[in-house]
Amino acid sequence: MIRMPGGVGGGNRKEPAYPIVDGRSVHHDNWSPWDYYLRMPKNVRKKAYKEMDALVIDDDLYILRAIELILRDMGIVNVEITRDPTNALAMIHDSFIVQRPFDFVICDWMMPEMSGIDLLRAVRKHDYELPFIMLTAKRTEDAVNEAKGLDVDAYLAKPFTQDQVRRKVATIANRVLSDGN
Repeated sequence: MIRMPGGVGGGNRKEPAYPIVDGRSVHHDNWSPWDYYLRMPKNVRKKAYKEMDALVIDDDLYILRAIELILRDMGIVNVEITRDPTNALAMIHDSFIVQRPFDFVICDWMMPEMSGIDLLRAVRKHDYELPFIMLTAKRTEDAVNEAKGLDVDAYLAKPFTQDQVRRKVATIANRVLSDGN
């Protein structure tokens, strides 16, 4: 069993911000969430992430499959993918209706039918609390500020490496896990 008392970064709770793995604390003052992820035994990481639900949206099938494989390798087995942002919005809405919302979303910014930023606006308009990782080739300061203005939880620039995806996802996933306890 893994739990993250106080959340990653401590939040407003008075509990320490480090994980408890099988009843033992795994604490180190200068470790980041990524450091905890790397130092946990692989079976513990996979067990913690196994119950998570992720949604990946990108019009590029290669990117979709690559991210899906990275997430599955991390232990996140419930990965939904779609190339259609309108369908993604319906999937997000439905997930909240059945009271099993996605734990996080990874979404491309530039897509033909609806941009990722428009999808994020629609999600925030419905007041869905949903961690959102924006994936894009846009690297301008204006683009980053626009995404931050809509409360993007993480920003992942293309081209990306497996390690970069793992780091962003681990940070978000650990925060989600800590908020769930």
